[in-house]
Amino acid sequence: MDGWVGDVTSSLSSFFKEEDSIAQVVEVLKNIGVCSAEDLKFVEAADLAAVLRPIEARKAMACIKNLVTRVEDTSSSISTSQIVEPNNEESFVSDDMSDDFPMSVHSTPKSTATSSPALTIASPTGSESSVREDTSWHYRFDIPWSKMPSSTRQLLDNDNCRRLQASTAQKRLPESCSPDNVKRVCKDAYGCINSEPVLSPGETKLQKQKQEELVKMFKNKDKDAKKIERLMVETFPSQRRDVLSALKETEDFLKEWPFLCQEAGMRLNFKELTGVQLDASFEESTATKFRRILRYFQFGKTESSSEARTILSKALAGGEETSAAVLMLGAHFKEQQDKMFVNVDDTAIGVDMDTTKLPWTPCIVVCGNSPLTAKMFMVAVDQVIVNEQLPCFTKALEMMFCSYYLHNIDYPVALTATLEFLQRYTFSMHYTLLLR
Repeated sequence: MDGWVGDVTSSLSSFFKEEDSIAQVVEVLKNIGVCSAEDLKFVEAADLAAVLRPIEARKAMACIKNLVTRVEDTSSSISTSQIVEPNNEESFVSDDMSDDFPMSVHSTPKSTATSSPALTIASPTGSESSVREDTSWHYRFDIPWSKMPSSTRQLLDNDNCRRLQASTAQKRLPESCSPDNVKRVCKDAYGCINSEPVLSPGETKLQKQKQEELVKMFKNKDKDAKKIERLMVETFPSQRRDVLSALKETEDFLKEWPFLCQEAGMRLNFKELTGVQLDASFEESTATKFRRILRYFQFGKTESSSEARTILSKALAGGEETSAAVLMLGAHFKEQQDKMFVNVDDTAIGVDMDTTKLPWTPCIVVCGNSPLTAKMFMVAVDQVIVNEQLPCFTKALEMMFCSYYLHNIDYPVALTATLEFLQRYTFSMHYTLLLR
């Protein structure tokens, strides 16, 4: 078995108990051209989409990235051992030194130090003594990963995979760089202002206790809204840590943070993450904006398809204006609306639904034939129903949009234009400008 295959298999075995899944991943890696451990740095999550679900693919990528980092560290140590020291240094054995004084490694060129472990030293009396000393160990120092037991390597892999991703904070600018000459560039943060909150090492235990208290309150159906709000805000760093680690299934994540799938908890998380308060005034402003969008398509000089004309006619006949505006946006951008809306029977409930037919990205489950006339909605993420019995379309749209931020999910290509428009115009969220 190739060396990289064994390393990949060992790393993945900590997350995948089924050997068939690991074998499929290895086979895919071979098929896309991976021939060595260095080739793994070019693997992307999309390459594994054919055999793994999105969460599983993220876990596999975390293991692969950790393995690549380990290989690069090993290569770096090997390259360091190849540095040749200057050989113009002279031996400094003085006349008053004893015959058995060990020679310093700096007293000989590296070529001599590494070629022969036994060094000959001339003593003041004219005799020669041989001192056997391994003077090359610090040049070739590296961690013997291959000699470690597989159980030890698995523990190291698990620990490294649970580390947070590298911080996106900008490094300090050099003193020679004038602020006037620095160009401002867009950071791909989708309007987030607190995506990676700092969690002090001493707060980990306290955060865990507060998390357990929230779970207990949810099971006991505690209605102390102020206490729940306080605990949710205080545990926000732990919530983001678990989201960014990408090591938990959506169902398990929501079991550990049950209030995040509730309307109040999701709004609190969204406010801490983006600074946008989804309150009554926001809903009034949003309703006005959606009416303005609908009037634009109704009276503006835009090319309208048969689908758009049908949506307008139903909206004018008494349909829900917010859903009509969103449908018109999708029709205008010519995007796949079935990635955002999934129609089910008006009597359907979440536990009885076949969620395997839902998209992996956040979507609105419409209990009826059309969002224009439906009276009940649900929201799903990763084919899991996270919000049930939402009585109006506006709340369902808010929860669906917030889910992209709460679960750290990129906009799907099929809905990029519509979601970007909602982000910038409806939610007034723009990309953050940072100095490079």
